Amino acid sequence: MAASPASLAGRFPSERFNAQNCRRSNASLICGKIPPRRNHAQRSRRLPKISRRSQRADLNEEILGCGHLGIKRFFALDHQAYEPGPLGTKTKELLGLVASAVLRCDDCITYHLVRCGEEGWKRDEVIDALNVALIVGGSITIPHVRRAFARMREIDGLKSS
Repeated sequence: MAASPASLAGRFPSERFNAQNCRRSNASLICGKIPPRRNHAQRSRRLPKISRRSQRADLNEEILGCGHLGIKRFFALDHQAYEPGPLGTKTKELLGLVASAVLRCDDCITYHLVRCGEEGWKRDEVIDALNVALIVGGSITIPHVRRAFARMREIDGLKSS
C-alpha cells in the first residue's frame, strides 16, 4: 500500500514531503528549490531565429547523412506515401494534416498546412478538415487546432480574408 503524503512527513528529514517542492520537476525535489518560470519570449530566445523550412531541410540533410539504413528507408517510405496514386498528392496532404492534428504534432501540422497551401486547398476546406480532426481527436486537440489557425495567418492561400 502506498504511503500517504501525511505519513511521509517526519520519517527522515531528507524525505519530508513538501508539496511546494513537487511543483515543477524531479530536480526540484532533490534540491528543494523551484526553478523560476520562463515566459514564452525567454524560451524562444534560446535558439537563433531560422526559418522553419530552412531548419527542417538542414536537419533532414543531417539525419539522412548519418548513413543509417533504417532511417533512410523510413524517409523514402514517407516521401513515397505522398506521391500521386489513386489519391492525388493534394488529397494526401489534407489527410496528413488531419492525422497530424489527431496525433497532436504541431511541427507536422505546420508542415502539412504549408503543403496544403501549396497544393491549392482553400482556407474553408482546411478548416473543414480540422473540424474532422477535432471530432476524431476530441477536445485534447483544441490547442493544436488553435495553433493551426494561428499558423494559417502566415500561409498564402490560407490567410483569412
